Amino acid sequence: MVQTYTHKKIPKHKSSLSHLLNPLFRKLDEREVVYCVCGNYDELPDYTTHDVDIWTEDTEMFEKILFETAADNGFIPYLHNKTANGSNNIFCRYADGGGVEFIRIDILNECVWLPFIPIVTADRIREDRQRYKNFYVAGPVTDAAMHFLYPLIHHGKVKEKYREKIHALHGDRGFRDIVSDALGGGTAAYLLDRISERDWKAVERSAASCRLRLLKRSFRHLNIKRLGYFYDFIRTSLQRLFRPSGLFIAFIGHDGAGKTTVINSLNGFFTRGFLPGKFRKFYWRPYLFPDIKRLIPFYGKFAGDAGGEVDPRKIPPRNTVFSYMKFIYYFIDFVIGRVKFQSAWSRGGVVCADRYYYDHIIYPRRFRLAVPYNVMDFFKRFITKPDLTFYLYAEPEVLRQRKDEFSVDEIVQQSLEYKKLLLTVPRAHKIDTSAPVNEVRDRIIRICVDYMAQRLNKP
Repeated sequence: MVQTYTHKKIPKHKSSLSHLLNPLFRKLDEREVVYCVCGNYDELPDYTTHDVDIWTEDTEMFEKILFETAADNGFIPYLHNKTANGSNNIFCRYADGGGVEFIRIDILNECVWLPFIPIVTADRIREDRQRYKNFYVAGPVTDAAMHFLYPLIHHGKVKEKYREKIHALHGDRGFRDIVSDALGGGTAAYLLDRISERDWKAVERSAASCRLRLLKRSFRHLNIKRLGYFYDFIRTSLQRLFRPSGLFIAFIGHDGAGKTTVINSLNGFFTRGFLPGKFRKFYWRPYLFPDIKRLIPFYGKFAGDAGGEVDPRKIPPRNTVFSYMKFIYYFIDFVIGRVKFQSAWSRGGVVCADRYYYDHIIYPRRFRLAVPYNVMDFFKRFITKPDLTFYLYAEPEVLRQRKDEFSVDEIVQQSLEYKKLLLTVPRAHKIDTSAPVNEVRDRIIRICVDYMAQRLNKP
């Protein structure tokens, strides 16, 4: 896919998309690489507001040329998410006047589901490609078939903006052949009849049966090539488990440090600078497990567990037995709760923790724990480590004015403990939130971008 993102809106005429795509298309032609842009290409190579897939016969060669071109033209490789049939790639560039511009290019060698079951084969895409401006695009019939089958199989929907195009081409022999190859003649005939009547609800209701037909036909035509794709799917999934392509960040610090404000200011970056639909956010812990009081009805009565964050000045810590019960229970949640966000983290998304395990080491009374510092500090080595941890702080007097839960002396003491803790936390950054929120946001984004780029470029 090709798209320009920024946390500061860049006018259409100032987008630098063409500075990457024009030289990329030239190099692809020079090296005789077979490729085509699939959909949403009307304003390319200068601009697009939509995701655009690029199909190629040789994904390795395409990636090599893409990364060479990016480096030659001042674009920083920022995210590379390997898939079974290609990759998702995001490059970044610092825009004039501040902000970061992101350009996303997705590479695929087939239109697939799961992602090793073919929906539209490479042969079909290759045969129908055409020249448009200075680059190749998928032919209108193949393009319409992909815009019909892909969202129907994946999401059970036919997008409104493509319906008239699909209806106009549904009688074309090539369109019928593509649908028949994927789903079989009977199912194809039913769908084409519904399309002719513009009965899109009936088409969408058939999504589940279409998936079943596609699955059966794929197993019927199973071969070495398909088994190879399945192997690649397993291999890439395991690789991403141990080397996530996304970003996991945690924000820690005092009450009144501005965690909520800062996190909210980053929403544009979270949703645009990473792969879509892969943003996960949680408070303190992953919450794979519910609060203990929901499992043990009498727990709250005997332990006084209010759950979540409480006013630490008004309620004393619970007794040692209940403290350790809760600590062990929630420690396990920190360790294995990553299953709730692992997929997003592994596959080019962003995971944001508002507070984390480190906060209750500094101030266990917030969660009504009476567990010694050394015990909690020892167990932190077993939790899932964020890629980046941001400690938000301000001068004690400023924090006292924002929230009066603690005295200045208590804030100073907690600050010293946070600073001591940060020496043992990997990739921790201190962020002074006394500055304007846009400056704080831009600094955090730059740190994230630099980390992502450095990690990607490690051998």
